[in-house]
Amino acid sequence: VMESKANSKPMQEILNRIKEHGDVTVKCFSDDMILNKSIQDWPVVDVLITFYSKGFPFKKALEYVKLNKIFCINELTEQETLFNRHRIYQTLQQNGVPIPRYIYLNRDPRAGPVSRVEEGDDYIVIDGKRLEKPFVEKPVYSEDHNIYVYYSQAQGFGVRRLFRKVENRSSEFVPGIIRTRGADPANSTKSYIYEEFIPVDDRKDVKVYTVLPDYVYAELRKSPTVDGVVERDANGKEMREVTTLTEDERNYCSIVGRVFRQRVCGLDLLRHMGQTMVCDVNGWSFVKGDTQYYTHCSRLLRNIMLQAACRKAAPPVPAISREGEVLRQVMGIFRHGDITPKQKIRIHIHDDMPLLDFFEELNQSDYRKNHYDDEPLFIVRHNCPERFMALSGPALPDHPGSGSTCSAPSRAPPP
Repeated sequence: VMESKANSKPMQEILNRIKEHGDVTVKCFSDDMILNKSIQDWPVVDVLITFYSKGFPFKKALEYVKLNKIFCINELTEQETLFNRHRIYQTLQQNGVPIPRYIYLNRDPRAGPVSRVEEGDDYIVIDGKRLEKPFVEKPVYSEDHNIYVYYSQAQGFGVRRLFRKVENRSSEFVPGIIRTRGADPANSTKSYIYEEFIPVDDRKDVKVYTVLPDYVYAELRKSPTVDGVVERDANGKEMREVTTLTEDERNYCSIVGRVFRQRVCGLDLLRHMGQTMVCDVNGWSFVKGDTQYYTHCSRLLRNIMLQAACRKAAPPVPAISREGEVLRQVMGIFRHGDITPKQKIRIHIHDDMPLLDFFEELNQSDYRKNHYDDEPLFIVRHNCPERFMALSGPALPDHPGSGSTCSAPSRAPPP
């Protein structure tokens, strides 16, 4: 990553915790190395933390990873998907994650047929699909944060323009009837998605930060669609409050991290009347100024790094040629794992013929039909009653014999 990101306080808090055990060495690539040196001159590492930021040569980093087969905390190939809001929504839908209802307006011939657009004062129709105001207009390119909310005639028309925070402002309202950017005839290259506007509960969005496999941290913040004023505390930090996610919301977060293969990931949730939707996936994001988060995040990342390094260090399994060979037999040897005492007794008997006759009859096909499973016990009892009584307690009832040649007295069969 670029030096500005690697040297930020949250990143340093996490990296210092990872290094403190002494089993992980951290190397930070300088901007000069990233921008001016060839990937052959970059250090070869076991695990790579990399994510896009302004000025970062994404394609170059991707070539470096492929060349050296490096394990990435956040997979670079999937980060390309995060540049496209339409592809993000498609992936979320395919994996059962709820999103706002939306329409895709395509202006790029390379991405498919160019969309047909019809616009009215209170609606927009794209390729025959109609969406009523209020709706949200988002550029498909996710690094463009200029998002517009268009209001209906019943709401007095107008547009709220959202942007990255500038001092204490996060949006501004423009009154009047404003035409959408996607329907502008002058726009022939820029694609957009249009989604229904969701009025969030308590006028607050949910910002979520996940670390796979199972850590989730969530905060509530004032939605920028309210009035555009950023609420800050005495230290100038944006005011947020920690919130607890439901089981469904935690499941959505886990799905997002797994399907986009981003072990450290941020996403935005909209809560509305008991329902939750995912409206944005940001890739690598971390909480600022929370010690507990730094501790959990660094612990999980360190474990992932050590496991990846061990897998890489393991010797490869040699290839064995099986050409011309035929599998003739598979043999399995099993032993049960029951450790229950076997309740064995050892007795010397003088007349072994009854037992020999018994085992001789085991070869007969009708043995199970004509004998009880405990017949050897009755034979031993009959031939050595004193010894058997001393070891096993009261005498057992007589055995029926069942036509056996064994010399044991008979008894009535059980009901």
